[in-house]
Amino acid sequence: MMSDFVIENGTLVSYLGKEAAVEIPEDAVRIGPEAFRGSPVERVVFPSTVKEIGVRAFDGCASLKKISFNFGLVRIGAYAFSRCVALTQIGEFPITLKEIGACAFYGSGASFVRLPPFLDKLGDKAFGMCPELKVVSVPNSYRLGEKPFYGSPCIYEHEAAVVEYQNGVAVGLKTKERTFVRLMKDTVEIGEHAFADSLVISVVIPPSVKRIRQGAFADCKGLKTVIMERGEDGSGPTEIEDDAFSGCKELERVDLGTRLEHMGERAFKGCRSLKSIRLPSGLCGIPYECFSKTGLTELTLPENIGYIDGKAFYDSKIERIHNSSMNLVYIDPTAYYRDYHSRGRIRIDGGSIGLVCTQRISKLIDSQLERILRRYPFGSNNPERLKPFCVLRSGKYSQEIEVMEAQSLVNGDWMFNGFIAGDGVRRFISFSADELMNVSDDWHIVICKSAKTA
Repeated sequence: MMSDFVIENGTLVSYLGKEAAVEIPEDAVRIGPEAFRGSPVERVVFPSTVKEIGVRAFDGCASLKKISFNFGLVRIGAYAFSRCVALTQIGEFPITLKEIGACAFYGSGASFVRLPPFLDKLGDKAFGMCPELKVVSVPNSYRLGEKPFYGSPCIYEHEAAVVEYQNGVAVGLKTKERTFVRLMKDTVEIGEHAFADSLVISVVIPPSVKRIRQGAFADCKGLKTVIMERGEDGSGPTEIEDDAFSGCKELERVDLGTRLEHMGERAFKGCRSLKSIRLPSGLCGIPYECFSKTGLTELTLPENIGYIDGKAFYDSKIERIHNSSMNLVYIDPTAYYRDYHSRGRIRIDGGSIGLVCTQRISKLIDSQLERILRRYPFGSNNPERLKPFCVLRSGKYSQEIEVMEAQSLVNGDWMFNGFIAGDGVRRFISFSADELMNVSDDWHIVICKSAKTA
C-alpha cells in the first residue's frame, strides 16, 4: 500500500508496512539511508526509476531472501544490504550500475555474483564474509580494489575472452593485466609455459583438461587459487608436468581434483604460501623436489603412493607426514632433509625413512618397482650403467648388495646379478629373490639416482 511508504522529494525515507513482498513505488528516485533497516521484508523489487540505494538502506533485514533490480540503478551505498543473512537470490545487476559501496553485501547469503560490465567502483569488503559465495563472474573492465571479497571462499569466472586457444589447447593470455581465468569447457590441455610469468590471479580448470604441460603457470607471482573441477563421470586432469606451478610464491589454495596420477619434478617448488594440499588417491608418487621450498606444514600420503623421490620436501616447513599408503616401496634418503647442514628429518606416521620390505621381494618388484620406477631401467651395455641399479641392505646381517642387473623369471621370481662386500673384498654374486628372502626378511631397497639414464 502507498500509505506504507514515506516518500519526500523523490527519496523513500522509511517503510512502515509489514508485508513480506514489496514493490518500491515508481515515485521513488532513491532509497534513503536506513529506510528498511531491520524490516521483516522478504522480497523486494526495484523499479527503473530508482537510481540509488542509500547507506544501510536494508542493513540487518534478516528475513530478506530475494531482490530484483531494474535498468536505471546507478549506485548501491555502503552497507546497503549488509547482514542480510538469508539473502541468497540477488538479481542481475543492470549495466547502468556504476558503484557498489563498501560492505554493501557484507555478511549476506549470496552464493553467486555477476558484476556488471561498466562498474567503476567496487568498495572495500563489498561482498566480504559471505560464507556461501562460491563464484564471482568478473567483467573485462574490472580492476581489483581493496579486498572486495575479503573472507569469502569464492573463485572467479572471467567473462572476457582473455585466453588464447589452439585446437583445444590453452596456449596463453591476450592481456598483460591482472586477470581471473576460467578455461573453456572443451579445453583438452594447457600448453607449455602457456601462462608462465603472467598476472593470473585465479584459475578454474574444467574436467575436460587431461594434462597441464611443463611450466604452464611457472613464476606467476600473483596466482593465489587453482581449482581443478570434477566431472560427473569422474573426469579431470591426470598429469601435471615438470615445473607446472614452480615459483608461484602467492599460491595458497590448490584443488587437484580426483583423477591426478602423475606429477612432474619441481611441480610446486617455491610455493611458499602453500600450507596444505590434498593429494588424490590415484597419485602414484611424489617426484624430485616436487614440494621443496613450500609452506606445507603437514601432509597425508594417499593409498597408492609408491615412491618419494630425492629432496621432495627439501627446505619446506613440513613437520609431519601421515602415511596411509600400502604400496610405498621407496623413499629417497634425501626426501625429507630440511637442508644439507642440519639434515633434520620429518616425522612420518605409519612409515620410516629406510622402508622395511614386509612382502617377498619377488612380489614387491614385480608389482611396484618395474611399474613405478620404470625410468630406472634394468641392465645396459652402456658403460655408464656399470653403476648399481639399486642397493639391498639388511640391518639384521649388516649386509649390502649392489644390484647391477635384474631379470624376471617365468615362475614369477627374480634373478639378480651384483656385488656383495665382505672382509674388505667386493665379490660378484648371483641370487634369486626367494633365496634372498630365505636369508632375511628385513631387506631395505634403495634406488640409486646415478643409475638413471636419459
